[in-house]
Amino acid sequence: MNTCDPNGPPPDDLGWADDTLFYGTIETLEQLEQVAQSAVDTIHQSDSARLVVIEAWILLDYAVREFLLSGLGVKKLSTDAFDLLYELLPRSFLGCLRILEGLTKAQSALPPRPEVVDHRVGMSGSFSLFLKKERPNDFEKFRVLKQEYYKKYHPELADPNVFVLDPETEHLLSSKSPPKFSHINREWLEIAERLDADWYKNAKRLNNARNQAAHSYDQAQVLSSMGCTGPDALRHLKDQCANLIRTLVGVKKVQLGES
Repeated sequence: MNTCDPNGPPPDDLGWADDTLFYGTIETLEQLEQVAQSAVDTIHQSDSARLVVIEAWILLDYAVREFLLSGLGVKKLSTDAFDLLYELLPRSFLGCLRILEGLTKAQSALPPRPEVVDHRVGMSGSFSLFLKKERPNDFEKFRVLKQEYYKKYHPELADPNVFVLDPETEHLLSSKSPPKFSHINREWLEIAERLDADWYKNAKRLNNARNQAAHSYDQAQVLSSMGCTGPDALRHLKDQCANLIRTLVGVKKVQLGES
């Protein structure tokens, strides 16, 4: 892996760590890489503490939003004309963090959805609704027969709250009890579960510095918001931002230089 000084020339290309905050398609990763390249270029080239902080935060904000959309399974609905990064998710970065943390905790507490769809007995959603409405007795007989079949041949499926094969219509006929299984992609959840208390603490720290940078053109104030003082304050700020985008997002070719 190449190393480079945050105060020297930027790397020719970016590298991504194994624990990158990303889950999606190659096209989405290419979009993330464009945002990351802008942050890296600014860290290497800018003499403005304000720009260094803001660009590092923009990368983190974008990565968190993209990751949330992929976890919710609605990324494919986002367009340039109606960008769900900002139309669906909160404008506040802290609001996005709360959703990410809450979603991760809630889904991690649930067992994964069983991979047993091929053995489930069901019918189309429209016919299920028709049967329940027009022939409620027959609907109930079907539920009983299905459970008897499950108990005899597939006991792992014997659950009276599960009715139809189609997951998109299952919720229409199930009870109002809380979900029994996680409906979040397990690979996404594994990435989200790696975000520990230190990750959230550092994300909020960068967000606080960004708030200072967004409202102040005073270089010393922006530097101070990240605890950087003295003649090498800008260098220390660049070091910190390089480290943050590596640990928070996974851009791994922004290496700290010699002090």
